[in-house]
Amino acid sequence: MVRIIAGSLKGRLIKSGRNISLRPTKDRVKETLFAKLGDIKNKRVIDIFAGTGNLGFEALSRGAEHCIFVDSNKINTEIIKSNALSVKVFDKVDIRCSDAIRFFRNEINVDIVLADPPYKYSNFDKLFREFERLREGTIIVLEASKNFIPTASFQDKYISYKVMGETSLNFFRV
Repeated sequence: MVRIIAGSLKGRLIKSGRNISLRPTKDRVKETLFAKLGDIKNKRVIDIFAGTGNLGFEALSRGAEHCIFVDSNKINTEIIKSNALSVKVFDKVDIRCSDAIRFFRNEINVDIVLADPPYKYSNFDKLFREFERLREGTIIVLEASKNFIPTASFQDKYISYKVMGETSLNFFRV
């Protein structure tokens, strides 16, 4: 179980299922991520590579208006649905079972992208090309390994980054 650490849903637990390959974002990393984002009230968010929906539910708890959860694993999307019903935010979510790159080929109107791909994810070049299609001003927060280096074409969009243990938080603006 993962817990929501702040906002209107503070203390609520999020089920994580039995998938041992999931790597939920630690509380300390979540706190740093959302402190850097600042006020997200009324923002539209995507939690891509959502897993259990940990980051998206945290965003909703902190005032985000709506969250699209995207994960390629059907079991994970069912867990997200169950969590959305459990914490009573089902009316504020859209849950999609889709590959991240394929999903971004749709026209998407959001303010913030929360991306937590597997640390050994191999398609960053393609993913960053899809990020380029987002509307100007969109903030992207990419959680990755501490050794992560963004593709050269996206270097100029870096806002900041922070390394915490084995994790890096990378902030970009399209």
